[in-house]
Amino acid sequence: HYGPNYGWAPHGTGPAAVRWVRDENDRGFLDAILRDDPGAALDHAVEAQSACCPGAAVAAVEATRAYAGAVHPTLVDHYLSYDVRPDASFVGYASVLV
Repeated sequence: HYGPNYGWAPHGTGPAAVRWVRDENDRGFLDAILRDDPGAALDHAVEAQSACCPGAAVAAVEATRAYAGAVHPTLVDHYLSYDVRPDASFVGYASVLV
């Protein structure tokens, strides 16, 4: 959740802010999940406010590991509500198969 509607816009608004959210902030959390590093994912989410309910995502990875014995995270898609409806406030969405 980024922008004035959410009270959090450390990189302002506009195209540069959208790029920062997509390519750095969201990506930091996603990259940690994709390299199977749940601790780093939680740390990034807390420190950078990069994910909503990161504990649920990490719990899903760990539950899959407990059930299946291993995980192989794969990014299915990552986009922003900005991609559908450009606005100063937007939300990121990602799907990861584990």
